[in-house]
Amino acid sequence: MTSKNFLISVLAMVLLTGLVSAETTISIQPASQSVIVGNQVTFTVQLAPTIAISGASMDLTYNPAVMRLDTVTIGSVFGANIFSNTGNIATPGKITNIYIASLNGGSISTQGAFLVVKGTLLTPGSTDITILNGKAAKADITYDTTIIQKGVIISGYIREDVNEDGKVDLLDLLEVGKHFGEASALRFDATGNGVVDLLDLLFVGKKYLVA
Repeated sequence: MTSKNFLISVLAMVLLTGLVSAETTISIQPASQSVIVGNQVTFTVQLAPTIAISGASMDLTYNPAVMRLDTVTIGSVFGANIFSNTGNIATPGKITNIYIASLNGGSISTQGAFLVVKGTLLTPGSTDITILNGKAAKADITYDTTIIQKGVIISGYIREDVNEDGKVDLLDLLEVGKHFGEASALRFDATGNGVVDLLDLLFVGKKYLVA
């Protein structure tokens, strides 16, 4: 083999090695949400493998003073032939030992929902939804390299705070006035009657006066 051919062979091996490198990304979707206090929020934990995986496990944390946990359900990414656990919630603000394992050697290599979580916003503020101890297991019964994306921040606000800055003031009244008469500006329809109108100005103004 000539030195030129040898060099080409080495380069080809390096390129192929890069192509088969594997990792699984665990992330929360959507990346951010703003929700009215008292309303429910839904987010999913997504798995995005680059090679076949047969299971995953993780813990989740959140601020229980801001969000009440309502339901946790296993997603459909691995199908129905699974053994799973939606986690233990003995400690407020933390869900531990969440796992899903394919049975009979099953595996997946496409992105999908590992977990679906619903909660209710209790007070204005924010909470990090953080993934801890995230792991993905490959079909050969070894762990894959796992990348965990930063947890979502969910902000709670009251209806009168139409610009979502944490307080009800003149800026909120100006925003309602700017969208006055619009039927599509739902965020500024503080009363929820389908249109931004005088009732919204009065609704926001009442809160502004007592703030």
